[in-house]
Amino acid sequence: MPASPTPTVLAPPPAPTPELPDLAVYAQITRHLETIAETLTKLSETLVAPAHPPTNPLWYMEVLERAYTGKWILTSAEIHQLIGVQPTGAKGSESFQRGCWVFVKAGKLGNQTAWQVKKDYELTTEA
Repeated sequence: MPASPTPTVLAPPPAPTPELPDLAVYAQITRHLETIAETLTKLSETLVAPAHPPTNPLWYMEVLERAYTGKWILTSAEIHQLIGVQPTGAKGSESFQRGCWVFVKAGKLGNQTAWQVKKDYELTTEA
């Protein structure tokens, strides 16, 4: 019996090679993507940042008024935090004045001078 011919297997035709885009297009796309990334980062920071209400520059006046009406005794550090300066009177003086507020020495609280908050009525009634 004669040998049967071996069938010939045809290879598929080669796929067309896509044309490569210009490198300038890749550079332009990269720049646009970087711009988008920066914008998204800024937007994310804006959305995540806590909203700060506007600060009232006279907030300490309310606290001093409460201290005055409540007859609170405050330390030198607390007064410094409220008015921004260390309460110190003239040598031998028992009080310190800042605006219409008078701070009168009231002894010691720990290692700090204690102060009672008063108002200078002459200054508060002149307006």
